[in-house]
This record gives sequence, C-alpha cells and structure tokens, in this order.
Amino acid sequence: MSTNLLIGYPLISNYALLGTTTTAATDFEAANLFNAPRSEHFKIASAATTSQVDIDFGSNVAPDFYCIMRADLIRKNDSADSNIDLIGSDSSSFSSPSTYTATLTNARLVGPNNEDFIEFPSSAASKRYWRLKITTTASFKHEYSKFAFGVALDLSRDPLYPRKLSRKTEGVFSRKANYTIDLNWAGITDANRKIFDDNIETFQDTMPVYLFTKDYHDLLNEHKIIQCNISKSEWQPIGLGLNNLSCRFEETI
Repeated sequence: MSTNLLIGYPLISNYALLGTTTTAATDFEAANLFNAPRSEHFKIASAATTSQVDIDFGSNVAPDFYCIMRADLIRKNDSADSNIDLIGSDSSSFSSPSTYTATLTNARLVGPNNEDFIEFPSSAASKRYWRLKITTTASFKHEYSKFAFGVALDLSRDPLYPRKLSRKTEGVFSRKANYTIDLNWAGITDANRKIFDDNIETFQDTMPVYLFTKDYHDLLNEHKIIQCNISKSEWQPIGLGLNNLSCRFEETI
C-alpha cells in the first residue's frame, strides 16, 4: 500500500520567482500567497472573472499536488462553481501549455473549517513555468490566502499509531480553535531525512507545511488537509541508515 500521509512544503516560496502578470489590491499583494501568515490574503485589484498567478522555477518541476487556502472566499462570492486550472509550460509566454483543470464546488472545500482546496494532477508534465488560473462566473475581486504546489515529501512510511490530535482555543484573541498534531515515524531512510532537513526543517520557523492524506483520512480526523507550522522536530538515528522522527504540528488559523 502506498503512503497515505504526505507533507506538502513551500516549494514556490523557497525556490521560485513570482511573475508580474497580476495586479494586486493595496495591502493584498501577491507575496502574501507564500510568505505571510494564513490571515494575510492576496486579492486582485479590480473585479474580473479570471485571475492568474505565474511562477518561474528556473528549472523543470513536475508537481503532484496543488492547494489553495481559503478557497471558500472564491466559492462564496461566485454565483456558480469555479474552475481552477494549473497550467505548465516550457515558455514564459505559456505557449503549448499542459493544463490540469479542477472544479471548485462546495463539496471540494476541505480542512478543519471547510475553507481549503487540494487537487492531485495526474501524471503532471515537468515544466519550468507554472500558472494558477481561476475562472469564475461572477465578476469580483478574487481573494484567497495561500497557493502551494510542488512535490510533496513522501517519507515512505505512515506515522505510527496511536497519533495524537488535540484541539483547543489558545486564548481570547484566537480566531478559531486550532489543532496540535503529534506524529511519530519509524525507520525513515537517511535520504528522506536529508529531504526533510533541507526543505522543511531548515524553514520551519518561517514557512508553513501542508499535511494531507490521499486515501484514508482518519489520520487527520477526516479533514484531508491541514495547514501547519512545525513547532518541534527531533530525529533519532537507529542504525543501518535508518532514523525515527517525532514532530509536533500546530494548525495555522
């Protein structure tokens, strides 16, 4: 059986350049899509039925997931279901593109508060340039919180049971109660440890990650995706190129 729980990490913000094709509203700049708290959003400057964000990776990448945080803001303001296109190209002009289309419906809103959207493009081509394009029926200023896509980290093992999920309001100023998720993995290879260290642990004080399940969603209390910060991670070598990993993930709200 393939690994069920994967860790999506901020491939865009760490390794790519943001294009200049979209004009953002004041205080809702495109940089908020990658390098800001969940509560800070991106919004286009003028009402429209289409909006797009372009990314240049500098080299080819074949994404296996893409997600939009606070996609509910798109769905609630549209008069019908919206189209979400992920478009890849070898050219910055997006000639001869490879397009992966999904439909944003109320049923596709997932996460602890039914605010988020995630899609898994099938056999995505490897391209240097990528575009997120949102097409709505109604014309309005498209707004959402985060856009993440890339190659998720597959540790080749699911976390050990029991796993611990707890949810509580941290204080009187908290917007919503947030999850704390304690997970432990056993027998992680040195190669996967290096990927985790280089792409996740190095940035854990500034960048969120996206825990998501592919098939069996009980591990995340049926929420399918949770945007988190890593507050603690610890490796324990156990010999023969294998390691145990303990992590505490705290949901960002």
